[in-house]
Amino acid sequence: MPTLNERRAADHFIKPAGIAGVYADARGAIGAIDVVGIECDRGLALFCCTAGRQRLIAEKAAARLQAGAGQAAAAVAIRAAAAELRFGLSPRLCPTLLQLRRSSRNQSSSFNLQRRHQA
Repeated sequence: MPTLNERRAADHFIKPAGIAGVYADARGAIGAIDVVGIECDRGLALFCCTAGRQRLIAEKAAARLQAGAGQAAAAVAIRAAAAELRFGLSPRLCPTLLQLRRSSRNQSSSFNLQRRHQA
């Protein structure tokens, strides 16, 4: 576990890098973050992306998501929207995201198979 000074130092270098993010909260709502820091809210499935692309990914993912679908489905929609737009995502490994990976493994696997066949 990093100390407070280590977290501050990391934020000092990470925030100016212009790393943005797209997230799914515990209810499955999708949103965008303009600047991602070292700390990650435990209730979010957070994916980092290049600044300026986060809102487009979030809008496209939200448009394809059914109401009340939940956090795992929202995370899959975010990955699918980014892939469709050909934007790279880097998942933040918060405890919530690790749990989502286990619970949505079947959905993610079928999406990855479809993407490989399209390439």
